[in-house]
Amino acid sequence: MIKTIKITSFGYGHVGEKDENDTLLTVPEADITLDVRRLLPVSDDPELEGLTGLDEAVYERVLASGVARSLAVQTAVGTHMLMDDTELAHLTIAVGCFGGRRRAVVIARHIGTRLAELNIEDAYALAIEHRDLGRRSPRSSGKPAAGDGFTP
Repeated sequence: MIKTIKITSFGYGHVGEKDENDTLLTVPEADITLDVRRLLPVSDDPELEGLTGLDEAVYERVLASGVARSLAVQTAVGTHMLMDDTELAHLTIAVGCFGGRRRAVVIARHIGTRLAELNIEDAYALAIEHRDLGRRSPRSSGKPAAGDGFTP
């Protein structure tokens, strides 16, 4: 049996919109969901204007936060152990920030990188998808910024 781990980044600000196939966007179904909206806002940095989590400057800026780096590494280690110690055939991790273009993309990438390093025996296949990377920022589309945070 080939085991698989799928990592999906997304934007909470796009939930309720329709995609190119006229399908309503929702929070992706996942076994593990990380909400990183409160981690290191990068939208206020003019040097990062127009960049995404695929750009090295954003990647380095987000991971400069020890909390962000630790969250990604610990998620990867825990996921690897779970896949190694159980009969799970498939596991999905969803990582969401407000727009799904920076923080979530970086955390998803870093989890994938760490999992690839841990997967020395090719025990599982890895797939990473950045669902909202190509969408306009919810802020630029007129959506209120209030959706960026949450009230505990």
